[in-house]
Amino acid sequence: MFLFYVPSTLPYLAFVLGTLGLIYIFLKKRREQAYFYTVTCVIYGVIAIAAAFLLRGDAFDFIRLLSIGAFPVGFLLFAMFTALALPKLKVLASYFVFMCLLIAAIGVDAFLIEPKALQIDHVQIQSSKIKHPLRVAVLTDLQTDHVSDYEKSALEKMLAEKPDIIVFPGDYVQSNGSRGPVVWEREKVRLNQLFKEVKLSAPLGVYAVGGNCEDENWPKIFEGLPVTCFPKSDTFDGSDFVVTGLTLEDSFNQKYAFKHSDKYHIVVGHGPDYAMGNTDADLLTAGHTHGGQVQIPFFGPPMTLCRAPREWAQGCVKEIHPGTTLILSRGVGMERHFAPRMRFLCKPQIIIADIIPSTNSSIQRTQK
Repeated sequence: MFLFYVPSTLPYLAFVLGTLGLIYIFLKKRREQAYFYTVTCVIYGVIAIAAAFLLRGDAFDFIRLLSIGAFPVGFLLFAMFTALALPKLKVLASYFVFMCLLIAAIGVDAFLIEPKALQIDHVQIQSSKIKHPLRVAVLTDLQTDHVSDYEKSALEKMLAEKPDIIVFPGDYVQSNGSRGPVVWEREKVRLNQLFKEVKLSAPLGVYAVGGNCEDENWPKIFEGLPVTCFPKSDTFDGSDFVVTGLTLEDSFNQKYAFKHSDKYHIVVGHGPDYAMGNTDADLLTAGHTHGGQVQIPFFGPPMTLCRAPREWAQGCVKEIHPGTTLILSRGVGMERHFAPRMRFLCKPQIIIADIIPSTNSSIQRTQK
């Protein structure tokens, strides 16, 4: 949730709850004048945003504080408005009740339901470069700070799809703050044990790159497992395909030069920016954006943390050049540390891509 303790939590709560108290005192004698409800609501919003900005630890902490002001305290604000508006302003009170229900519904969905409402999305991509069907699983951004049954379930669901190739575009454990090194060591071991427990493997290989949550020792997460890690940008040459794994830096490099291959060429990078360059490859995979975690209808994610178009960053399977398909997954986990642990209109996702022989290039999608 968003109320776990960080230094800014209690001061912010004190500030916004104190503001609610002052609003109550102000409105108590003016409760029959509808105009003042609008005025005080605007004042509360301005103060909640200003306090979040002043007390923030970083950009994610700012968003977390805003979520406190919008959800638990915002709910209290409209509940207080409802009590003050009754019994004289019944229509207005009904609107306030609606706002309470809306805030509660969004909060329950965003913090309790969507973060674990994992989707398995199937896409079909045709290519003239392969002779036999090839199933590729893309699982990115586990980004856990406490390995749990959720991560186990995600891995089991992916393996149940029987992929020929598995790619991990980075971000496995996030361990910020003063206890970061302790969390990293603990969860690295637990995640390694989980990979072994579920028997992580694939007939044509498992390929992993590092993300921005890892340090240089991230390959230890896959120690003792049949996984090809790319601590440096390199290319693995398979029998009918090649896999290029990119470092974090190279995944954000739009000028990265790929070696040409006549085989089906899969690229694994954490960031999606490399796909904006002249990529001489067939299947480009990435994560990092989490789809924004929150998406606004008709707009998409307010924050993408990359240079890729918002249309891509919200999660996509898209042919960006003739014969070149980008898979940018919304990921399995969430941003940790100061960030609010929420998803809204942006469910976690594993993508299963079936590459089938064809003389033409096209994409078909299914979902379950």
